Amino acid sequence: MIRSARPGLTGRIYRGRPMLQVIDVCVELESVAARLYNSFRTAPFSNEEATAAFDRLVAEKRERIEQFRIVRGGFEAGLVPSALPSPDITLSRLKWKLDQVYALAKETPAGLDAAVAMALRAEAMLMDQDSLRILKLNDLYGLEKSKEDSGVPALTALRRLGDTVGRTLAAFAETLVDLYDARQKLWEREDQDPVTGARARKVLFQHGRFLLDWAVRYDRPVGLLLVRVDDSASLVGQFGHAFYDSALAAVSNRLRTVCRRTDWIMRNGPDNFAVLVLGTPRTGLRVLAAKILQQMSSTRFLVSGKSFPLTASIGLCCYPAPGLEEPSVELMLQLAERALAKAHEVGGNCCIESEPGQPEEGS
Repeated sequence: MIRSARPGLTGRIYRGRPMLQVIDVCVELESVAARLYNSFRTAPFSNEEATAAFDRLVAEKRERIEQFRIVRGGFEAGLVPSALPSPDITLSRLKWKLDQVYALAKETPAGLDAAVAMALRAEAMLMDQDSLRILKLNDLYGLEKSKEDSGVPALTALRRLGDTVGRTLAAFAETLVDLYDARQKLWEREDQDPVTGARARKVLFQHGRFLLDWAVRYDRPVGLLLVRVDDSASLVGQFGHAFYDSALAAVSNRLRTVCRRTDWIMRNGPDNFAVLVLGTPRTGLRVLAAKILQQMSSTRFLVSGKSFPLTASIGLCCYPAPGLEEPSVELMLQLAERALAKAHEVGGNCCIESEPGQPEEGS
């Protein structure tokens, strides 16, 4: 219970539900900041160019963070009785943790990909009708009644607090999304295959290990699909490499249409793509593979004014699975390649699932 040294209207407001709701919002933001801090602290990646981009973005957003100092200044100036420390302490801790987050962002910018869920959570808070309602003047402060009462200074301070919380909540979500988008663009530019627009093969090894560690630690499924265009050699022989490159770019676009935004699509070789899927069990991977095959076989690809059909073969590997208790990118890739070879042997335009076990000799 928050207590006020001053009786009357001011005491009733500070002890009442509306003020507690404001503090609840601050506490929730503080929790979000703490989780972001942990995400940055444990991020394993670093990038100098991304660091510079983050520095610029943080500088642009620094004015928003100053709102916390404005709120604290109001408390220190006595606009709100000193007997009410909870909002002050909460906002101070929140600002301190946000400062930690931004400092770490400049050191480990790739931590943002792990923290994007927190940004979306902040956005969800902003869109929540209850949160919006408690930040409205009439609902929170009883302005009409306050005009008839002598407690207007305290009510004004509360209004400033509520307005600041609302603006900060919006700025918090906006800043995180901006930073995340900046990091994504850098990754896309640095790790993108220039022909197809998919991620480069090195991404599978650079970041796949981290994603697999995450899946094992939190007991989440992860799948790897290798998608190879059927009859690629005949296409190259008939139309040439430039035409075939355009066809591969069209296939990459189809994959992006079928797959989720959270799935990782990489060019794995001259004629195939790797799709890394997190959080989807084996049954879901089968559905995804079927959608890819259907999308390929039912679409006529238009390249350089020529329309033609394309089919694909898919090799699928999924964790967890018998014999795959300790997955690695290399092992999952090897198993998926063996399954892909079998799909090609039976005529293509199908998906074959891997059978985990000891690698074959010479493989």
